[in-house]
Amino acid sequence: MFEDCRNQWSMSRPLLPLILLNNEYFHQLRQQIISQQAPDKQNAMSQWFDNLMEGIEPNLLTKNRDKFTQNLSVFRRDINESLKAPISSASSSSSSTNNSSGSVNVGGNEMITS
Repeated sequence: MFEDCRNQWSMSRPLLPLILLNNEYFHQLRQQIISQQAPDKQNAMSQWFDNLMEGIEPNLLTKNRDKFTQNLSVFRRDINESLKAPISSASSSSSSTNNSSGSVNVGGNEMITS
């Protein structure tokens, strides 16, 4: 899911039948993945999973498979963009400050610069 995949279509085709056959396991896996995310990313991850299955019916008709492939492409893009986004936390929001002793305070850690 996170690696560069040259043929996403062939990867998505067996995924839909597995999800449909093992729907309970898919929901358990979904919850596990969401709970492992940073608290500020859990809502977004939940929405991406909702979007993955949006418009998907419990059948393997070509139209349904094609819709799933499109949804999976968007799901993958959203996750990859999230991984590239900077992490927002208290330590990253603190700024670097210089003091008169030739050291720099970065995120609460003093680093000597001279």
